[in-house]
Amino acid sequence: MMAISDRVMLNAWRERISAGAYRHEGGAHPDLACADCHVPARMNTVDEQTLKVPVTSCGGAEGCHATATLDEGGALNYEIDQKKKNPNFVCNKCHLTFGKQGVPASHVSAIPKPK
Repeated sequence: MMAISDRVMLNAWRERISAGAYRHEGGAHPDLACADCHVPARMNTVDEQTLKVPVTSCGGAEGCHATATLDEGGALNYEIDQKKKNPNFVCNKCHLTFGKQGVPASHVSAIPKPK
């Protein structure tokens, strides 16, 4: 469980519109702490932009979700590749609703350059 008792934050999380596929209650990465993806010091419940988790937080510079090539197994790489092959593909590894839209520049720029 997330172990969050702040009513304001809990109410805000009930209405996630973009991401939400990640299971916070232990899911695929039970060893991650909240601050591994979220930056509580910059979060402001009245500024929606500060509540968003950047695409680079999922894997980061050394992570597994955005890799230099698809062959290295990056989930972001896979989703972008599928979207290129089929514009009707719905990215659903991380998204609930925005996965139907085109791939944003922030996602493309999160892919590390091959060494």
